Amino acid sequence: MNKNVIKTWLVLMLFITVSSGLYSNIILFSDIHNRIIITNYLKYSSLLWFIPLYYLFSNPNIIFGEEYLLKKLKKIKPQDHLIWNAKPLKNLADIDKKLYNILFNRINSIIIGIQNLEKSVLIISEKTLNAKIIAEELNIPKRHIDLIFKYYCNYSVNDYTNFIKINYALTLINDGYLNEYTVEALGEKCLFKSRFTFSQNFKKFVGTSVSEYTYTVIGKVVNERPLQERT
Repeated sequence: MNKNVIKTWLVLMLFITVSSGLYSNIILFSDIHNRIIITNYLKYSSLLWFIPLYYLFSNPNIIFGEEYLLKKLKKIKPQDHLIWNAKPLKNLADIDKKLYNILFNRINSIIIGIQNLEKSVLIISEKTLNAKIIAEELNIPKRHIDLIFKYYCNYSVNDYTNFIKINYALTLINDGYLNEYTVEALGEKCLFKSRFTFSQNFKKFVGTSVSEYTYTVIGKVVNERPLQERT
């Protein structure tokens, strides 16, 4: 696919070159000696070259390919998805208005507290970060956490907990965890109950399988199947 992209851009460059050459020869061998025409020609022909070249330099993956660039970067930071929203994502239900008014001045500080838990390796490596655990860690009622998830989180509680686990898995992969351990061990380390659930959620949030990701990022081939399935 990358060869086809390069071919397309080469054809485009050839077209610009031929067009500019033909037009310059028309001006050169014509009886027109108007300085304005020549000046305009130089101006617009330069612009023709500037636009595609600027676009190419701004998007190097067009020439080199995304996979190549990712290998050069070696590591990708954990997914930087937007988890929390600054304003309610939907209209408040009448049943939630009383509690919302009580929490209104504390909502931002609670979300910051949750974000701090997300970054705590000590917490996410030992506990599944669901509403109950978050409430216990922040020492606030669980119904307060439920309300914040309901109106301020872009994920359901279940998707949120799995997303945090996958984010932790990405951090471990980038730190070389799979150099010594298996994909199955990685799933267990991230507190997934089965290899299938881990692989399914990895593909859901990252957009690729564990083996494809590790090969692209660190150039390591891993097999996601258990040993008994390979023999």
